[in-house]
Amino acid sequence: MPVFALRDGQTAAANGAARALFPGWRPEDGLPAPLAGLLAGAEDPAAGLAGCCSVGGQERRVTLSPAREGEQLLCVLPGGSAAGPAPGVLETQLRQCLAELHLAVDRLGRPVEERRDPRCDRAYFTLQRGVYRLLRMTRHLELLRQLDQEAVEQGRLDLLDLCADLTGQTEVLARQAEVAVRFESRLLALPFRGSAPHLQVMVLNLLSNAVKAAGKGGTVLVRLEREDRRAVLTVEDSGGTGPADLAALFQDAPAGLRPGAGLGIGLTLVRRIALAHGGTVLAAGGRGTRVTVSLPIREAPEDLLLHSPRVDSEGGFSPVLVELSDALPASCYDYADLD
Repeated sequence: MPVFALRDGQTAAANGAARALFPGWRPEDGLPAPLAGLLAGAEDPAAGLAGCCSVGGQERRVTLSPAREGEQLLCVLPGGSAAGPAPGVLETQLRQCLAELHLAVDRLGRPVEERRDPRCDRAYFTLQRGVYRLLRMTRHLELLRQLDQEAVEQGRLDLLDLCADLTGQTEVLARQAEVAVRFESRLLALPFRGSAPHLQVMVLNLLSNAVKAAGKGGTVLVRLEREDRRAVLTVEDSGGTGPADLAALFQDAPAGLRPGAGLGIGLTLVRRIALAHGGTVLAAGGRGTRVTVSLPIREAPEDLLLHSPRVDSEGGFSPVLVELSDALPASCYDYADLD
């Protein structure tokens, strides 16, 4: 495993595996460019972090230990494959089951609406949210398979418009979870070339994880800025993540599943989508968890773009309600609000 030793933030040494990964590297050169670029986006590298970047055209996961007496270890790990067994078959079967379940829940909703019994309401909302959660899992499996097999189709969009719109919708819904969500940017627009459906999933997964981590009474702050030729999206919550948990945020296989916690591949999707756009992802913990996605800005003439497209990749289901189904209370899935 390639390892770099850092002292007071400066590169001091590297093992043989690191020198083999970066031929010709010398300590006086500092960290190799892909690793230095990743750490440049960290607000406080001394606190430790985890992220991913591309090295020689291959995905690599990177972890940096918290500083102890000024010393840190930076480890470069191989990127994992998220492809599951029987590609496409599982998703198809899940879609068929979902169609039957959704039809049954929809029929159940009519008599429930007529009676308006609070106990029936709660049961119905929970069933409806379950449908959205299953749809989210199915969609994530499909996206991971597609990212393994296909290049991401990219077009012109306004990244600022897309992020502000998704954050605004999340802000309204998160109030029911008693989480305050806010969006900040000094930009008026950010023309960008990318895949709107994939970027939408990436942003919503970051928001979903932040809302869950913030918890009742917590806050989530989303920022989008432009730094030279890169778009930098930061999602920060007040919940906090310990150093030992940072690396787990980017594992392809979750250590364990909790009830209602989905498949645990949301941040794997964030990583894969960012890499498909030539970007990097960085996570830092402390009093709050901060995830930063840095994406290269490719040419997208402003005169050809006024607004980003509104994407519906869920067949009429609200993408925001789908992607936040692990974070929102069941009351958000009131049949009266879903029509």
